[in-house]
Amino acid sequence: MKILYISTGITNSGGVAKVVSLKANYFVEQLNHEVHIISSNDTSEKTFFSFSPLIKFKFISKKHKIIKWLWFFIQIRSYIKKYKPHVIIVTDNGFKGLFIPFFISSKVKSIYEMHATNDNFIYLGSKRKDLFSNRSIAYFLSKYHKIVVLNSHLKFKFILNEKQVIIPNPVVIIEKETASNVDSIIFKKAIAVGRIFPEKGWDRLLRIWEKVIKLYPDYQLEIYGEIDDKYSLNPLIEELNLKKHVNVLNPVNNLEYQYATSDFLVHPSFYESFSMVILEAMSFGLPIVCFDLTTDLVNSDYCLIAKSEEEFAENCIKLIENNQVRIQMGTNAKKTSFEYECKVIMKKWEDLLHTI
Repeated sequence: MKILYISTGITNSGGVAKVVSLKANYFVEQLNHEVHIISSNDTSEKTFFSFSPLIKFKFISKKHKIIKWLWFFIQIRSYIKKYKPHVIIVTDNGFKGLFIPFFISSKVKSIYEMHATNDNFIYLGSKRKDLFSNRSIAYFLSKYHKIVVLNSHLKFKFILNEKQVIIPNPVVIIEKETASNVDSIIFKKAIAVGRIFPEKGWDRLLRIWEKVIKLYPDYQLEIYGEIDDKYSLNPLIEELNLKKHVNVLNPVNNLEYQYATSDFLVHPSFYESFSMVILEAMSFGLPIVCFDLTTDLVNSDYCLIAKSEEEFAENCIKLIENNQVRIQMGTNAKKTSFEYECKVIMKKWEDLLHTI
């Protein structure tokens, strides 16, 4: 089967790029499908994550705003005409992703893969989400054959339920001996991962960590993420006197060692459609401290869920002080992560492709 992904920013270090790499690689290497990827808005043609050499790429160059949309759809139609894919999967949750079904033949099966939260999605016209905007989005998305959402909270209100399918993101499970994350070891370190921009809640995490180190000054916080040029954590780190306690580091495409040498994950994000970061941390047996993200992945068996910054700090301190709680929650996290293993999730995708 020929599968065409239409995405955006596939070369960056974001969660969507990571997920597409995992699934595309599995499609070609394990399921013997042919995969093509068209991506727009990339600043480079060098991918951050590893993609199989069997995958064929097409990068749509940036144009002036007036013609970039027209150029995008011309390129899309030309590529489809040339390679004749059987299925098109759209992971571009931007404005232009809504219009793709109007530029492809109805004979080609199309799937829209939702990676944004409904509250953070595009609303056309009115800001009143229950009126014009949601109905407009429903109209455009209904032109797709199927819509894949990552959790039950993301289903669209004005789209037929049978047209929507819940398929979570997959994770690669690292075996215990490879991960070397021994439960009894205390590393005196928490890890946080995500793009460095305001919506991820980094400011409040730094305020929280200031409270934590007042009791445990030997604990370190490591933040890994792609830095936004318009947003820096350094001024607040200096203001809160955290330079000795917080390290902001560039993203790495393989966080195995970083997860395996941390005690728990702190995730201060305001919203998530799913959160690959939480799932990856779970696969290494790390408990999670987060706010309520309204996603199926957040569960009290392995997450300490806070309603305020004060409670978040208390939850961090609870894991630092109580090793048995940390071990038990980490064990629960590891066990649950197997439900999201690549072979399990990709079986759902394979079933969808053959029944669409």
